[in-house]
Amino acid sequence: MTPLTEHFTKEELVGSQEGARRGIDNTPSPDIVRNLIRLCDQILEPLRNAISRPIVVSSGYRCAALNAAVRGSKNSDHLRGLAADITAPGMDLDELAEKVRTLAPYVPLRQCIKEFAQWIHVSCTPENDDYAADFVPQFLVATLNDKGETVYSPWSSNGRVS
Repeated sequence: MTPLTEHFTKEELVGSQEGARRGIDNTPSPDIVRNLIRLCDQILEPLRNAISRPIVVSSGYRCAALNAAVRGSKNSDHLRGLAADITAPGMDLDELAEKVRTLAPYVPLRQCIKEFAQWIHVSCTPENDDYAADFVPQFLVATLNDKGETVYSPWSSNGRVS
């Protein structure tokens, strides 16, 4: 295992069951690895410390072929190694998302999305991003409409869609 930070490895941030099934090479470039380290160091480690329990990463970096295979957004932060879809065993998604919200003023959070009542998507701003200091993170809920398309709605701190 190749550690990125104390509690997160490169393998868990680039591994993909879908990629393995389809024979997709999801090997990250050195720039992507630097972004993964930033994501782990600046978002995932502080969150793990705040909740005092492990975090399971179901999706981290995705190369273009893997992102297309899972029907990810063409602008996804997963493509740059700046996002992870996570859960925390024994912790409710709303509680996990709320913990991310409490960390937001202290970390370079870009997005926190409760996706399809299955996981939390977190992403960080890129390093040396000029607008990052003034950036206001997005808190969203992703659901599917009747056509099977992903719809994003604002998520308020009381856990309700606003």
